[in-house]
Amino acid sequence: VHEALLLDDLVEEFRLPISHRPTENLDIDNIEQASLDTQLTSSNIGFRLLQKMGWKGKGLGKDEQ
Repeated sequence: VHEALLLDDLVEEFRLPISHRPTENLDIDNIEQASLDTQLTSSNIGFRLLQKMGWKGKGLGKDEQ
């Protein structure tokens, strides 16, 4: 029981605030940027799940946005 309490204390000590943004040691040249211009392929599980639910490739919602 004592170990569990100690672990909870450690977790609290090492938790970063939600607004924390790392500023040091970032190698942004090797980070892949997400893009809306990239079409999903049938190898994407989300794409396949949407197709199984009847998605035809149009926008979602009432106005197909």
